[in-house]
Order: sequence, then C-alpha cells, then structure tokens
Amino acid sequence: AGTPVIPLQERPASESPTATVFGFLPYWGTSEYLHYNLLTHIACAAVEVNPDGSLGNEHGWPWTGVINEAHQQGVRIILVATLFDAGNIVTLVTDPAYRTVFFASIRAKMLEGSADGLNIDFEGGGTSWQTHMPAFMAELTTYLHTAQPGCEVTIDGPAVNWSQAWDLSALAASCDGIFIMGYDFYGSWSTVTGPVAPLIGGSFNIVNTLRVQYASVLATDPSKLILGVPYYGAH
Repeated sequence: AGTPVIPLQERPASESPTATVFGFLPYWGTSEYLHYNLLTHIACAAVEVNPDGSLGNEHGWPWTGVINEAHQQGVRIILVATLFDAGNIVTLVTDPAYRTVFFASIRAKMLEGSADGLNIDFEGGGTSWQTHMPAFMAELTTYLHTAQPGCEVTIDGPAVNWSQAWDLSALAASCDGIFIMGYDFYGSWSTVTGPVAPLIGGSFNIVNTLRVQYASVLATDPSKLILGVPYYGAH
C-alpha cells in the first residue's frame, strides 16, 4: 500500500515564519535542500487537467516523502493543478458538467496526499478565458471550503494584466489568495537582454506589478496577494 501520509502537524508560532512563505516545488526539481523551517506552504507542481475535467499526468503524486516531511514540521502542502491552453481552459470553466468532474477529481487527488489546499495554474494565450476565472474560482472555492473545511484555494495571477483581461479585484474576492507570478519579464523570447524580475526600470517591473497592475487589490485586500520571487536566472 506504500508509505502512509501523515496529516499536518501544528508547529509553535515562535518556530514559524511571520509571513506566508509559499514555495513552489516543480516535479522536475528536488526536495533534497528544502528548508522547511523557512516555509509555510509547499506547492507541489503539478497534476495536469484535461478540458473535460478529468486529470492527466499526475507526475508521481502523491509525493509522500515531501508531504510527510513538510507535515511533520507544520508546513502546509498545496496541490497545483495546471492547464496551459486557452481554448481548453474555456471549455473546462464554462461547462457545468466538466467543472463538476474536475471539482470531484481534484478533491480526490488532494485527499490521496492529505493536501491542505489547491493552487490553480491556468495559463494560455489570448484574453478571453480570463473573464471566466473569477466565477470559476468562486465556485471551486465554495466547493472545497464546504467539502474540506480549512482548505486553502489560490490561483496564479499575471505580473502584467495585458489588455486588462483580468478583473483582479473580483479574482481576489473569489478565492483565498493570488500568487503573483512576478518573473519572466525577460526570457528567450525577448529582443534585448534583461532581468528575470526587475524591481524598477523600463515600463514593466515588480513595483509596477504591485502598485499599478494590482492597485485595486492592494487598496482593498492586500493580504490576498503573495508575490512570487524567482530563485533562478535565465541564460
């Protein structure tokens, strides 16, 4: 039956970071050097989602070793669900039957690994699917809060709200938090070299992300925002 999963253990407040430290661990990474004492959450990325709400590649979930080590030290485990195609996202989030399948399927996966929350990482070109996300996240959050009290539901948000495709205030109100993907300002697609996550300089940077792109959320619900910081560089 394999190694049993250990539920989340309480750790003294004096031994926990004073703010949310929400670290992403991708399936291609390693947990060998994790400093659990410096983390409050580990987002395990990821289980892939199909447009009909079923699940695809689970990348070895549940990661029992990481889950148990984290839970023993009071670190919450968040399961990440990914879908990286704009058309497929629209298909999923606008079809009630597909949403129902997804909600039940992903909760079952969370229970397999005794996950303490869910993070939605949906990304795709275009600016149409984003308009559906606040309603989708509100329904998902209500479902999980009811089915699993204490569960945290977050979504990954853009560093730049291109074409104002996102209603970020509504998105923040629809769930427990937005993880701002504050990176990849420059990359292999860029015509000039630049930093992965510039604090200042140019038209778009981290200061702009917080003070301009997320100004409405900062004004009304700043505790809903988690700034993603890249622990990598690009060649």
